[in-house]
Amino acid sequence: MIREDQKQAARSQVEAKLIEGLESGQPIEVTDEWWERKGSAIRYDVVMGLVSSSFLTFLT
Repeated sequence: MIREDQKQAARSQVEAKLIEGLESGQPIEVTDEWWERKGSAIRYDVVMGLVSSSFLTFLT
């Protein structure tokens, strides 16, 4: 039950970020290279404690 609550909280965080991104201005082209850089940045943030590891649970 707790794990489901954590997943729902992570989903809510992602949804909020997606909406924020949609409203943030001009669109950018998202390529495979962009995703690789973004993935590296997310993993770094998790290691540094800047992002909860539950965020990665949502992505998997």
